[in-house]
Amino acid sequence: MNMKEFVKKPLAIAVLMLTFGGVANMAHAGSVVQRKDISASKEVKQGGEFKVEFTASPDEITSGRQGKDVAAFYLKVSDSAEHTGWRLIPTGSSKGGYMYDDKGDRVVLHSSSWSWVAQDNNWYIHNAGNTVLEDHLYLAKGQMVPAGTYHFTGRVEEYL
Repeated sequence: MNMKEFVKKPLAIAVLMLTFGGVANMAHAGSVVQRKDISASKEVKQGGEFKVEFTASPDEITSGRQGKDVAAFYLKVSDSAEHTGWRLIPTGSSKGGYMYDDKGDRVVLHSSSWSWVAQDNNWYIHNAGNTVLEDHLYLAKGQMVPAGTYHFTGRVEEYL
């Protein structure tokens, strides 16, 4: 076999394939005259009005065994945007649903209308309404409370 014939056939086939392939691609694309990359940003604002208010109760609490339920803290939440409920998650020394003082004393709190889920460490309420929800964290009747200034730390979350 002659080397020239061996090289010519595959080379000729390759040239034809490249030629027809290139022509086919050029048939679908015009010549690019100019080009410019583009981009833009658009801010999407939070819908509704998310409000959270957390304050100490004005009710007086006396140390010792409590004679009745007494509020320690008040919580008010609202949002006109879509939601299905709320969570109050105790954080730091309040984890587990406690108020605490500077000496390290901890006293368990109870919610007047939200449910407690121990494994998730939070109180929650299913409520999709737009009205202000009010809750108070209270000391239950019969609960022992040492004297001191007590604190509560937590985070309020709204969920869909």
